[in-house]
Amino acid sequence: MTSEYDYTHVEEAYRAGIAAYKEAGIKDPRKEISMAEVHDCFSITEAVTMEDLQFSPRGRVKEDIEAGTFQLDGELPVQPDGGLKCFGHPIGATGIRMLYELYLQLQGRADKRQIKDPKLGLAHNMGQRALRTGSQRLHCWALESLSLHVETHTASMKGKEQGLDGLLAA
Repeated sequence: MTSEYDYTHVEEAYRAGIAAYKEAGIKDPRKEISMAEVHDCFSITEAVTMEDLQFSPRGRVKEDIEAGTFQLDGELPVQPDGGLKCFGHPIGATGIRMLYELYLQLQGRADKRQIKDPKLGLAHNMGQRALRTGSQRLHCWALESLSLHVETHTASMKGKEQGLDGLLAA
């Protein structure tokens, strides 16, 4: 049996990223996205995902990791809250936790984890559904049930006591 698949990426995540970027008008994800939460159930999964989502060119994620690109103070912070390795993996709650971290970052309320001047966040999770809260102008696009792109308008959310805080507390 022969296969053209190279087993070094997740094609669905790659295609979902392309579709999400197209829908959001993103041309250069590495430059336009301020931060990301990606599915990091294993270290290799995180590395592969960063290539699939075009944060690093194919085969170059190792160099970007070593250069500090994805650290909290790097060019594109990934896992500002520490990811699954800090929180465990409660399956259904993982995607919500990722969205909540992006929400805190965009509101400027992430305390010691706060990244500088976030504008756009991306959450990638495998097997989750999208959360939609249109009243708070938090827009989520779920594509292929594998990739979730989150964008918010921080000016319209600053000072609001509801939103994801209230939703998660309910």
